[in-house]
Amino acid sequence: MWTPLSNFTAIHWDDPIEIAIFLAGTSFSIISLVANRVNVPFLHREGGLMTYSKFATNVEFGISISSKWGMALLYWPSVLLGTYFLHQSGSSMNNILHDPRALAATLMIFHFGKRTIECLFLHKYSGKMPLSSSLFITSVYLFVSFGVCYCSAKQHSDSFSEAGHVRMRYIGLGFFLMGQMGNFYHHLLLASLRKPGDKAYKVPSGGLFEYVAAPHYLFEIISWIGVTLVCQHVLLTLAVLGMAIYLSDRAVSQSKWNRENLKGKYPAHRKHLVPFLF
Repeated sequence: MWTPLSNFTAIHWDDPIEIAIFLAGTSFSIISLVANRVNVPFLHREGGLMTYSKFATNVEFGISISSKWGMALLYWPSVLLGTYFLHQSGSSMNNILHDPRALAATLMIFHFGKRTIECLFLHKYSGKMPLSSSLFITSVYLFVSFGVCYCSAKQHSDSFSEAGHVRMRYIGLGFFLMGQMGNFYHHLLLASLRKPGDKAYKVPSGGLFEYVAAPHYLFEIISWIGVTLVCQHVLLTLAVLGMAIYLSDRAVSQSKWNRENLKGKYPAHRKHLVPFLF
């Protein structure tokens, strides 16, 4: 009988790279969970290596650069890495859906490429961010992208074409595309809040902003669930877990920031990430 988990490739404990991915993924999840709760040095969001966006305002942590270029730096190296893996797969455009290596690389190119374009041409910025933060987060995303591409190569093309794998792959692609579109739509809503020359923060509205502080994070998590369902490797569940914990924590902080800095304007009923629940 087909079950979703029966499709997932198990961890190869004799593979040192998979072990390294497991340890790094587990560490990232733990750090994401506790860093801001116990104020872990250099890893908390306000003044540490995870400092960016509005949380970087008035933060001095080494050399600072434009938020626009600092944010773009987070993503474009992963585009290059995905392009490398796609080239190494040797797959043609017509065969991408049938080659797990090529498909994983394409998802990474799409996701991180979209984020790079949004950072350069869509988002509005009003400050700077520490270069050290940008480089640190860049390394995290590079490792995630590498893990996705490497683990996907463990899937054999013959098993990847079996009915259960195909079903899971298309479900995953549906989640991925829904997450990407939802994420872009809410980024577009955020960008529309500021007119040219306007640097003031405003209460987001429209879409799921009527219910939560960070719907763009919710859709990013959905997108990573899609990546995991497409690639079907147990290790990649750590990517979803780590991203979910990390983005949930940032959503909570976003709610707190909104309530403190948009007093009297920000609706008290809005949740952090998931409408009506959290």
